[in-house]
Amino acid sequence: MIYLWLKVLHQFSMMAWFAGLWYLPRLFVYHAESNETAVHAQLQIMMAKLYRYIMLPALCFVLISGLSLFYLHTSLYLKAGWFHTKVTMVLLLIAYHFRCRWHLSAFQKEKNIYSGLYFRVLNEVPTILLLIILIMVIIQPI
Repeated sequence: MIYLWLKVLHQFSMMAWFAGLWYLPRLFVYHAESNETAVHAQLQIMMAKLYRYIMLPALCFVLISGLSLFYLHTSLYLKAGWFHTKVTMVLLLIAYHFRCRWHLSAFQKEKNIYSGLYFRVLNEVPTILLLIILIMVIIQPI
């Protein structure tokens, strides 16, 4: 029974995390393409709160629940090729998460050098990684 509750927590946390992973780069686009000081100030607040109060806690719950699920069935997961691919994609998502933090810091220091187009492309990265993760977990091709 604990396994099923952990899966619920893991999937719910993942959805919250992805909401932030998709929305924060969109806010970066708006910030990069705006020249208005008032818009920049409002976006700074939105970006900081999104990262601190949604993305970071969600990432922590994803990791805690995911590691707990792994602990309950370690030998099963270690034998599954799909699981290794999934973990690799999750590690890339964590790197992406902290890359977003780096961009957030640059905006806060008013040192962003990237265009709205760059952030539009960056915004597609989590979608591609999520698709690979879903294929690995649901279809388990390897």
